[in-house]
Amino acid sequence: MSGKVKNWHDDAFFGMHYDLHGHDDDLPGFCGKVDEEQLYRLWSELKPDWVQCDGKGHPGYTTWFCKTGWTTPTLERDDVRAYRNASKRLGIPLGVHYSGLRDGKAVEENPDWHSINFDGRKRRDCICLTSDYLDKIMIPQLIELVEDYDVDGFWIDGDNWGATACWCERCQKTFTARTGITEVPMSPDARYYREYMDFFRTLFEEYVAKYTAAVHARKPECMICSNWMYSVRQPEEIRVKVDYLSGDFTPNYGADRAALEGRFLSSRNMPWDLMAWGFTRNVYLDLHKTSQLMKSAVHLSQEIAEPIALGGATMIYLSPMRDGRLSEFEHKIVSKVANEFIHPRREICFKTQSASEIALLHLAGNYYARNNPLYNLGTAHDALEGALHLMQETHRSTDIISSEDTLNRLNDYKMIVLPESKCVTAGEKAAILKFAENGGIVFGTGADFANEFADELGIAMDGSVIEEPVYGYSNMINHRRFTAVRFNGEGCSMPGPVQPVKPLDGTEVLAELYPTIDGDCEEGTVKPLATCKRYGKGLLAGFYCPAFALYVQNHYYVLRNMLDDMLNKVGFEQSVKLNAPEYLEMILRKRDNEYHINLLNRSSVEVMSPRRVVATSLAPIKDITIQVKDNGEFSKVSVFPEDKNLIWKRISPDTLEIALPQVDIHSIVMLSE
Repeated sequence: MSGKVKNWHDDAFFGMHYDLHGHDDDLPGFCGKVDEEQLYRLWSELKPDWVQCDGKGHPGYTTWFCKTGWTTPTLERDDVRAYRNASKRLGIPLGVHYSGLRDGKAVEENPDWHSINFDGRKRRDCICLTSDYLDKIMIPQLIELVEDYDVDGFWIDGDNWGATACWCERCQKTFTARTGITEVPMSPDARYYREYMDFFRTLFEEYVAKYTAAVHARKPECMICSNWMYSVRQPEEIRVKVDYLSGDFTPNYGADRAALEGRFLSSRNMPWDLMAWGFTRNVYLDLHKTSQLMKSAVHLSQEIAEPIALGGATMIYLSPMRDGRLSEFEHKIVSKVANEFIHPRREICFKTQSASEIALLHLAGNYYARNNPLYNLGTAHDALEGALHLMQETHRSTDIISSEDTLNRLNDYKMIVLPESKCVTAGEKAAILKFAENGGIVFGTGADFANEFADELGIAMDGSVIEEPVYGYSNMINHRRFTAVRFNGEGCSMPGPVQPVKPLDGTEVLAELYPTIDGDCEEGTVKPLATCKRYGKGLLAGFYCPAFALYVQNHYYVLRNMLDDMLNKVGFEQSVKLNAPEYLEMILRKRDNEYHINLLNRSSVEVMSPRRVVATSLAPIKDITIQVKDNGEFSKVSVFPEDKNLIWKRISPDTLEIALPQVDIHSIVMLSE
């Protein structure tokens, strides 16, 4: 695509998304009451920068009367035409939700398009990447929407997370032809399994590149996004020229997902947004035995605060009724969020840059060694998310960066963290060590980190890695692990893998491994488990257990206090110190000569649980104190939303102290010259 073509998503801050996923069992009258006038009226109140309508859902049926493929059998009115007409009247772009690699009807009609597992089972609704589905169905339908409806973009769903490895005869032959490997791996433990997964990740990128090029050839200003591509799920170098990055975070506990993904997407140097589901449900009940619940304005605002504070754009997803009408009461809630929360923050927050001094490294080799192929998370991101939660709750503003950024931009930070990382490449390790040599602080966790950086850490292994003990039924319920850590008289059981170490000359011990959480220990049973050592002008430190993966599972305060103490001991001093409860999150950003301290209230008056899924109120966080080391740079302090009781003063030539009376959901303290 020519560089002269304007990307409308560059300036898009708030969008609305609607999808229907038409089924063959939809009742007569499907989309029969979609109303262009209602769309125009509701969007006039919301003032979105763009909207996205349904085109084709995972069942494979379209919500327009398509020429190629299969229209929803009971479709009564052209859904895409109504959305196109209303959006043109408002002068805003129209994107189309289109399910890519998840298409139930396509594989029903073309069984050889089905993705096959290594045991011969067909995967539900999954398209094989070597089939001709792309040429025969997907590209013709996308071009049809461009030519007949003049749509402005595509949000391809069921794509990244829907991609799978396939063991059909066609895929096996293609793998051998491309790699020369004749021994096709038939299980995750087999030889060449990694090469087989890499092969399919390459096929996926080729697939996205092909449909992107086809659409751009017909309409260069039609912007393409593949849902969750190059997100935490896909942390490698950006090679396919998609136009922006996006994803829909989970309907339950969405703020956690937005916090994780937003920090990664904001580091990718591309336009991006995150979509909040406007509704939720009890995900532990069968879909047909629970109800879909609209979130409150407070709930949505708390979730959306994450991408907004991180400088990104946001969408809200609402599901139309099956007859095509939009819910009036749901749009009243969204109108309140849009006009009272989202729009007022655009000028302050949109397109800011990070001012964080810590980076969590999200290395592709580490992730793909643990994830659920090809791109699904499984538990591969647990340590990364646990590290982020720890940083949030100890008021440390943090970015998440990729392998590519590890090689190119570590000098933007004072400290980097490797959360239970393994498979660190030689290039990545060299960049990490150079960062430490130049004065940076490196903090890693996990047994693999101990082994891969032993020489530089100044440690030797004290015996083998201690794996998870095996417990018999008699003591399974009330067992105490034989591996534990202690801090300030309190203990925490620590599951394996745990690697005790022996510190060598010049290495300091930060924490020890105990056989129990409490009580006296026999001589020789307590061993070093965390250490630090000077390295060049900087420092290397490690905690050789799955501390962050454990933290995301339970957020145990003893572990939080212990890790907080370690990070203080290794000498990291953030420019901003916050005195507030752990549920007040801080995100540091900047724009030109202005410095922004974003404060996000992550609490809830209700105790959230699978049976209490909608927050209706937040308790304001009061009496917050902030200290900023600014070297005398700033002379003006203000806050949004305005609080006339804000007090600030200079307590030393290089330090400001700010007293903020209250944060409701999201406040931004702004410092300038």
